[in-house]
Amino acid sequence: MSTVDPFLHTLEQIQPLYLELKNIMEIGVKVRARMHRVNLRWRVRIEEDWDSSPGELYYEATYLNLDTRCEWTAEQLKTWKSATRLSHQEWKFSKKKDAEKFITLFNLVWAK
Repeated sequence: MSTVDPFLHTLEQIQPLYLELKNIMEIGVKVRARMHRVNLRWRVRIEEDWDSSPGELYYEATYLNLDTRCEWTAEQLKTWKSATRLSHQEWKFSKKKDAEKFITLFNLVWAK
């Protein structure tokens, strides 16, 4: 038989987003790979998903999740001939198929 903590229950009643906010502060904001087109090339940018997170957490966040994923991405893509690193968190691909292939790999490895 499980018991409900009355303090936690009250906190959730006062702040319905409590569990989501707690999760973000403990684990960090979700990081995803987004693809967009620039001229005739495709770019993949590794970025934090602040759209689904309360904005005030932006100022409290650490970028450990983002940096870890960018380092992993750099390691994976250094052998891909169609990928060129443009910045800390952005890569250029010569083919859309390769960019989509990388995003699939990224999502499989970093799925939560």
